[in-house]
Amino acid sequence: MKFLDKFKNYISKEFIIFTLVRIIGVGIKPLIIFFFLKNFDPIYANNFALILSIISSLFIVLGNANHRKIYELFISNQQSKSNLSGKQLFIEYLNGQICHIIIFIPICLLFCFAWTNDYFLILLIIPLLVVEKYFDESQRSLIYKKEYLRWSENFVFRVFLPCIFLILFSKISYMFALLMYTVSSIIFCLIYIIRFQSKFNKILIVYTKKLLRNLFNQNVTNFKNYIVEYKNEYFLTQLFLFLSLNFTVFDKFLVNKIFKDNFAEYILLGQIFNISVILHSMFYFTIIRPKLINKKTNINKLFLSTENLLLPFLSSTFILLFLITIKYYFYQLTKLPISVHISLSALFFLASINLIIIETAFWRIRRDILIYVFIFFISLMSLILIPYKISIWYIPLAMSISTLIVTLILLGFCNSKSDKIRIK
Repeated sequence: MKFLDKFKNYISKEFIIFTLVRIIGVGIKPLIIFFFLKNFDPIYANNFALILSIISSLFIVLGNANHRKIYELFISNQQSKSNLSGKQLFIEYLNGQICHIIIFIPICLLFCFAWTNDYFLILLIIPLLVVEKYFDESQRSLIYKKEYLRWSENFVFRVFLPCIFLILFSKISYMFALLMYTVSSIIFCLIYIIRFQSKFNKILIVYTKKLLRNLFNQNVTNFKNYIVEYKNEYFLTQLFLFLSLNFTVFDKFLVNKIFKDNFAEYILLGQIFNISVILHSMFYFTIIRPKLINKKTNINKLFLSTENLLLPFLSSTFILLFLITIKYYFYQLTKLPISVHISLSALFFLASINLIIIETAFWRIRRDILIYVFIFFISLMSLILIPYKISIWYIPLAMSISTLIVTLILLGFCNSKSDKIRIK
């Protein structure tokens, strides 16, 4: 297979470490949910699962697309990252990021209340969103520069260390443990910046001093300029990314609203089945992703290829059979019926093979059309599932059917020659 030859060239020692860290990291949060389910009141597991779900839902709100120019600088051989124009570009990038975060934090706060009315959890989630935002920006830049070992260090500070604190302090008090999880995340983020991001730290200090000196005059102008830039360049793109991401987690939102007592168990299963998506992303999607930018790429051939279908099918099926075997012969991880397991297996198989369709749609299809598609299906799911008494397995089943239909619609749009659909 051609993609295997490319994958061999892609591998390095650093990439192997990066892969191992990601694979190990996949299991940490499901293990914590399982730990809380079996050792504490299930509400503790529900709260931690809720924190993870809200962050995954709202994280994209704090993101924008002004990182593109700075990342072009990272991979450009024509310009030194240390020269004056490079520093100025970074300052503009930093200014855009800070303006965006300050403007959209209140919006994140409002969306949090759509998930929960627990003020304590919401107060913990808001700083975690900012921390996750920084770590994600840092990881993205490291991927651009192919610094996989540095990425692994980032992951340790972002995931491993705060989770250790959460487990340790849970023996004292669960609510205190959640507080310490947030506090330790902030502390480890600061340590990471000081220890591994010294250049960024210096620029941040200079920028902060400038920000404080011009607290009212220039900063108001900065915000006005950014709002104009955001409206013209970033708004539709971010709305599409927000809707497409929340479409993939909408089943979690529905379970949280309709089956609160089963929420943690549902998230636990979802985290386990998500391994198939992560594996497919690492070993296939990431490798062929540059091809998807080219509008001449035959998306039908890539979508129906063995490489795109086989690994997700095998991994999701293996996880399903493994969980069923464990449930009936060894240990009951959750009380959820087998029908939920089967529906989730189908949902995450479709989510895996859909990765290349979403990416291709991003480059080929007009943003407003993509937005209408996701708004329609999210609204349809709400109208069908929320008002009626249903079994829990209907939710992942309905999500699977919706995902399949959305995939086929987007595939058709990607193949369209109409100027009313395609990006010019």
